Amino acid sequence: MWTLFLIFHFIVAIALIVLVMLQSEKSRGLAGAFGGGEAYTVFGYREGWNFIKKLTAVVAVIFLTTSLVIYVVSTKKHAASKVQAPIEQANNK
Repeated sequence: MWTLFLIFHFIVAIALIVLVMLQSEKSRGLAGAFGGGEAYTVFGYREGWNFIKKLTAVVAVIFLTTSLVIYVVSTKKHAASKVQAPIEQANNK
């Protein structure tokens, strides 16, 4: 089950990368955003929400959620192993 969850997280990460790369800005991406284009593209200018932008937002939320789940579960597994080791060492003496 955990492996399937990690595969899902990987697929969501790839989808997020692809969706971000598909979005075409008027100022030709990062080069235009930092000096190569109009300044309002970074902070002020915003066009309407089209389908790809909405889908990107949804995929980003799914990615953040799966990342938090992975963090919480891995932290609990790691904490449990730290507790088990001293108990096992005490029982072996």
